[in-house]
Parts: sequence; C-alpha cells; structure tokens
Amino acid sequence: MHTHLDKGHAWERSPNPDGTFASAIEAVGADAQKNWNADDVYRRMEFGIECSYAHGTKAIRTHIDAAGEQGTISLAVFQELRAKGGDRLILQAVSLVSIDYFLTPAGEKLADKIAEFCGIIGGFTYINSD
Repeated sequence: MHTHLDKGHAWERSPNPDGTFASAIEAVGADAQKNWNADDVYRRMEFGIECSYAHGTKAIRTHIDAAGEQGTISLAVFQELRAKGGDRLILQAVSLVSIDYFLTPAGEKLADKIAEFCGIIGGFTYINSD
C-alpha cells in the first residue's frame, strides 16, 4: 500500500478548501509549519499504521516530506514506529523532496539517511504553470 503517513489525519484542522492539488499542497504546508512537531507526527502516523494493520495491511510504502528540519523530525518518527512495530508490518519510507534538493549538501545527507534504513530515494519535479 502506498500512502503519505506524515500527512494523514489532519483534515479537521487543515481541510483542502476547494479540492485542488494546489490547495492541498498549500493547506499541508501551512499545517506543517504550525503543527508538525515530533509528538504530532508520531500520533498521526501511528494511528494510520495501526488502522492499516487492523484492516489487514501487511506492508506500507509511505512518502515522507523529507526536506530540512521537518524531514529530520518525520524520518526519526518513522524509524521509531518501524522499530516499535517489529515484524508484524513491513514499513518502507520514500523521501519526498524536489529532485534538485539532492544537488545540495542537505540532499546528500538525506540520501545517506534514507540509505541507512533501506528506504527509497524519491523526488518530484516542479513545473510552474504560470
């Protein structure tokens, strides 16, 4: 199963006002700035994992916003939850950053971090439609 565990269970405090992708990205960004500390990310990710497991999921591949300090927080939470879950559920992280992030020293550190726990280096390209 593919998901975004770090973004889950925040709808009530940060809904998408018009259902568009652009509004979703904006709402998530604002919510992250305001709320995404380690306790908040842990609580939401753990709930998503536990619900998935309770409904029969055996493996989850999740993108995680991995840039900067937020990436450090979210990846640490992911590693903690993966260790806590043991062998009952396979969890795999995929970094989610702009692909050019990997051309920076921070991107190199992120690639090393993802490799440490056998994650997948992932990225997106951004096309400005203006």
